[in-house]
Amino acid sequence: MQNRHFTSQRHAATARKLSEAIVPLSTIARDSTPVYLSRCRLSEPGQLIVGEEGLEDHLRASGFTIVHPETLSLSEQIQLVNRHDTFTGVVGSAFHSLLFRTRAESATVVYLADPNLEARQNYLQIDSVLGTQSRWIDCVRNTQEKPRRRQIDCEKALREIFHALNLPDSISSCPAASSF
Repeated sequence: MQNRHFTSQRHAATARKLSEAIVPLSTIARDSTPVYLSRCRLSEPGQLIVGEEGLEDHLRASGFTIVHPETLSLSEQIQLVNRHDTFTGVVGSAFHSLLFRTRAESATVVYLADPNLEARQNYLQIDSVLGTQSRWIDCVRNTQEKPRRRQIDCEKALREIFHALNLPDSISSCPAASSF
């Protein structure tokens, strides 16, 4: 993989071979529950998203599984990406674990992102190699705070996640801190 320029099929094939050697696909039960990849337990202030906890509360109440990828072993991450087919979250390195997906069916991914994200090309390349069906929702913005923090438009994120996944809209309202 060359950052923002090229991702080889061989890169993905190597990750899939490693995945199958660590956790054989035949040992992983399927689960149709959508997964939200959370960042709220990350330790670096610049990685935290203002309003993410409110978004998670709504998604949890709507049947999503909330996962903190940094707390999972490699084996657990491999099981996660092969057990579930639908993933959403604020774009970040947690989505690179999809390279370990060995299922023939493509995953559905809804990225929550800043419209000015320079690394977007990396995720588009991975999607292309994996055949991922992805949707981008521009609902994250930088705040004026120091250290730099980002804020999520909770209502827009919820509305568009539910629309992208053809789920019934169950939004009441998000905490004021997470609205723009």
